[in-house]
Amino acid sequence: MLRIILTTVLLTSLEPLHAGEADSGFTVPITLSLGGMHSHRWKVKSPDAGPAQPAFRSVFYPAWKINGNWYAYSAIQVGSSPFYNFEASSATNRVRATVLQGFVAYTLARQDKSITVKAGQISSAFGSFPLRYDDAQNALLGAPLSYGSASYGNFPVTLYGLPGVELDATWGRLDTRFQLTNSAAVNPKRLWSDDQYANWAAGAGYTIRQGFRVGGSVYRGPYLAVGRFLLPTKNSSEWPFTAVGMDIQWARRRWSVNGEWQRFHYLYPRYIASPVVKHGYIEAKAGLHPRFYLATRVGYNTYSRFQRINMSAPAVLRPNRQVVELAIGYRLNRAQLLKIGYEWLHNNGSIETRNSIFGVQLVTTIDALSKAFH
Repeated sequence: MLRIILTTVLLTSLEPLHAGEADSGFTVPITLSLGGMHSHRWKVKSPDAGPAQPAFRSVFYPAWKINGNWYAYSAIQVGSSPFYNFEASSATNRVRATVLQGFVAYTLARQDKSITVKAGQISSAFGSFPLRYDDAQNALLGAPLSYGSASYGNFPVTLYGLPGVELDATWGRLDTRFQLTNSAAVNPKRLWSDDQYANWAAGAGYTIRQGFRVGGSVYRGPYLAVGRFLLPTKNSSEWPFTAVGMDIQWARRRWSVNGEWQRFHYLYPRYIASPVVKHGYIEAKAGLHPRFYLATRVGYNTYSRFQRINMSAPAVLRPNRQVVELAIGYRLNRAQLLKIGYEWLHNNGSIETRNSIFGVQLVTTIDALSKAFH
């Protein structure tokens, strides 16, 4: 039950080292990543940059168990870019801090049933990859195209949080979620930003048997801001964004598989035919040794034709793309993981070697601080 994993990890991490469960407490796990990439992909925007770029990423996870029902959770990222493959369009070498998540939650659990309410900065309820957006959890170095590739100027699903509220519920093998946010996952806004419009997302999953789960999700709402496409006299709610997706997770012994299929429909004013973008990927991981694994991800996206009122014929904005990523992981010790990977990018079936990326990541997990109270 993917959406409940976070709650389970949080509550168990607050148990003291001695016998008995803590009434309250806090913990601050940290994931530190040092990395580097070699590519010519950023040469278009950064022609003077060399082919090799070092980078770092650190994510702090402060969590506070207030009592048996209430808790607070956050994920704060401090890092440089480009760090991930999807940031390799330019070599700007920026360092910034971002609050990925930061919310207060109330949870109730009874036997095989549970309900959790969250409020604050929360990850999108659409899709399944955001729950693995941690270098220690992601077996590869990059992200699937829908989470790490801009479509029509926006990422279809942000990996950063959105201000909003969410209701999670489980009943036996069934898990569900419903979310209201201040903006769309395709065009996230801060609470003090202009052009905020309520969006909703929902999802559900069913665990067929231990290690095998299937699920689906949908989100819909206004996403356009006044500017290039929207006139000041128009309302964004007239042209909503709609996304539907399906996901699957399977694991047995040394093998694990994750996959998603997603369809995004962009409604634009003054368009006769609005664009539709489809994304899909399948990734597999094989544990070849207790310390050694091999992982791969194969993904694609396709663009439909679109037509504005002033166009004589439909056109395609971008060529269809395919991505193949391969990674080797070696666990140096209990706290450190070394990943070496390579990504091939195809446009309409043709490999563009200048866009290929070779990358290395050294990931260290630290239980920096933990304190329990009775």
